[in-house]
Amino acid sequence: MRVFSYLILVSLLFSGFTPNINEFVLINTKTFSVKGSTSIGNFDCDYNLSTKDTLFLNQKKGLSYKLPVKEFGCGNFLLTRDFRKTLKEKEYPWVYITLSDVKKTGNTFQYNLELNLAGKKKTYSNLKLNPEKGGLKGGVDLKFSDFDLKPPQKLGGAIKVKEDVSISILLRNL
Repeated sequence: MRVFSYLILVSLLFSGFTPNINEFVLINTKTFSVKGSTSIGNFDCDYNLSTKDTLFLNQKKGLSYKLPVKEFGCGNFLLTRDFRKTLKEKEYPWVYITLSDVKKTGNTFQYNLELNLAGKKKTYSNLKLNPEKGGLKGGVDLKFSDFDLKPPQKLGGAIKVKEDVSISILLRNL
């Protein structure tokens, strides 16, 4: 059995196969945030996920997540309720996020993001993940209307949520 293992190792070495230990990143926790603003201030709704993942580089397949809308928190009950209602939680209880085709480019990583939100799927290409305090941070700016969603209004329109929001992703390394 040892001879067989040795022959496989020798054939791999002579075939030009050289493993690259920098072809993956170990991820410990993930934070997905939606940030926006209203006519009276800003809001930030987060979802944290503490599972270990391996992000393989230079492969089409990446990391996929199924996030429950009901688990996003916005800091207070009223904002959280409005956020869930805006995302049509009852019809679409999940947000699907896929990071794929991740490649290291210098100090940063380039990736594609597929976002399936409220029954609409959008793909964003050539985004950047930047190193940040023990992890990688990236994201994309979008509009509620990209997903056929209407930003909420309160008090007869006196308080309005602005159309533009930012989705950010923070991947913490082990």
